[in-house]
Amino acid sequence: MDYAQSNSIVCNATQEAVYALICNSQQWPQVFDPCISVENLGCNENEEFIRVKAMVGDEPMVWESKRVFRKEIFGIDATIIKPMMFVKNMVTTWRVVKMNHAQSLIILEHDYTLLDDIPDYSAKVTTREQAQIFIADAINRNSTRELKNIRDAVKKTFPRAGAGKRRSTSHTIVCDVPAKEVYSTIANVNNWPKIFDACTSAVVREKKGNTERVRIEAWQDDRVVGWDTQRSYFDKIYRIDFSLPVPMPFLKEMSGQWRVIPLDEHRCVLNVTREFSLLDDITAIRENITTHEEASEFINQFIDNNAGSEMLAIKEFVEKKDITLSSFTTRYSLPFAAKEVYDLLCNVHQWQDILPHCEGVKMIYEDDKYQEFIMNVMGGAGEECFRSIRQCDKDAMEITYFQPEPPAVLKNHNGRWLVRSSGNGCEIISEHSLHIESEYCSTLFSDDDILRNKQRIKELIMKNSKATVEACGYWLKKQRMAA
Repeated sequence: MDYAQSNSIVCNATQEAVYALICNSQQWPQVFDPCISVENLGCNENEEFIRVKAMVGDEPMVWESKRVFRKEIFGIDATIIKPMMFVKNMVTTWRVVKMNHAQSLIILEHDYTLLDDIPDYSAKVTTREQAQIFIADAINRNSTRELKNIRDAVKKTFPRAGAGKRRSTSHTIVCDVPAKEVYSTIANVNNWPKIFDACTSAVVREKKGNTERVRIEAWQDDRVVGWDTQRSYFDKIYRIDFSLPVPMPFLKEMSGQWRVIPLDEHRCVLNVTREFSLLDDITAIRENITTHEEASEFINQFIDNNAGSEMLAIKEFVEKKDITLSSFTTRYSLPFAAKEVYDLLCNVHQWQDILPHCEGVKMIYEDDKYQEFIMNVMGGAGEECFRSIRQCDKDAMEITYFQPEPPAVLKNHNGRWLVRSSGNGCEIISEHSLHIESEYCSTLFSDDDILRNKQRIKELIMKNSKATVEACGYWLKKQRMAA
């Protein structure tokens, strides 16, 4: 496509309500000012074929559109089968992005190519340059009106249209810096190893026009894996399209888009969507993953955890120019009931008997929900002491915490334990978000490299988490044998 335009608006309504409205094309003449009529030419659960008549500028125009519903990412991809005058081909993209529990952001994009020869449709438009200006202005005016119409009408209730079953994910975060700055940060792959914990290297292998091919290497659980990504840059609308010609393990293909949407001069929304499918044969890749269900769960967890950490890291980098943040999630399994494991994680009084790295615990405050204690542990950096405040939710089997006085290697540390029932017992999820104390780490490890020191601290914390889970398993096994 030769041209790309993007319009957006914030709605005081949920992502679901907004998406339901834009999916229902039969309501458009009552909702959108430019729309005169919509005729349904055919539809099924996943897509629809419609003929639209609407005012474009001061001219009534008719076009036909095939719309594919993308329920997983609250999106609609549309191809214009018979475009409006002056246009050779066009695709439109709708995305509804969740901002919080009460607000969402609508993005409407147009990618299009003009006819090579401009027909004599209008006395005002006789050249290709005039046609480009006419269409760009008409799209901008119509999109602005349509988005405002949706914002005003979304409080009404409309029936939800069907959507496809493609495997997709979407992640979003608000950054308190201008959109241009966020876009330039994610567009420069040299930033990636500095920003993203998992990324060990990113090298541009080919560059041509607005596209480049990048080789990425990153941690996936306990090993480094590599893949290539082909990226196309749309600088004017702050969008990056990507696809993986050589995907990561287990995947047949992956593609997606990064978008940066201005909210005002100083704030923006960063959104990334990913679409992917598994290989037909996933055997012989990892010993402990032998079925498509296991591979799907593994990839979903990896993408979700990685994307969440990426968003936080980008926000931290663009807002504070700080690369000391580290966020990561690890998962473990034990052949015991979830409640048994949760009770051990919750019962701090037993830790000195259960955990091999625990040297002592001093309880400051405790009730049925909250705990505050000081703990001494023996780790890779020697004996450490920290104060922790925790909230324990026995119904959800979750423990959230923060450390107002963390170990000396950290500026701050917060996280969460989650215990979930599974077919063979339970799954334990350990989440961490922290900033390393860079000067202390430089002295401790005799190394000024912040990225290497972040990796060292991450490995130490992961080692302690693993030791905690294994100790709980050993304790429960011993109790079961003694019973």
